[in-house]
Amino acid sequence: MLMTNGTITIECTDLTKNVWEREGFYEASDEPELTYQEMKSKAKELGINTHGMSKQTLIDTLKAQP
Repeated sequence: MLMTNGTITIECTDLTKNVWEREGFYEASDEPELTYQEMKSKAKELGINTHGMSKQTLIDTLKAQP
């Protein structure tokens, strides 16, 4: 399982999960959740114009990218 504190992501077992939770880590999903600004930055890096795009449209556009 993957544990993260928002900056660092580690892989651990069920036996060591509680140790990491005490250190402020929590279970990470396979796909990290990005903020709207982070998604806009990623889209800009890919050459996508995000002007006037809603959050859901931006998510769909980024998912469609290879």
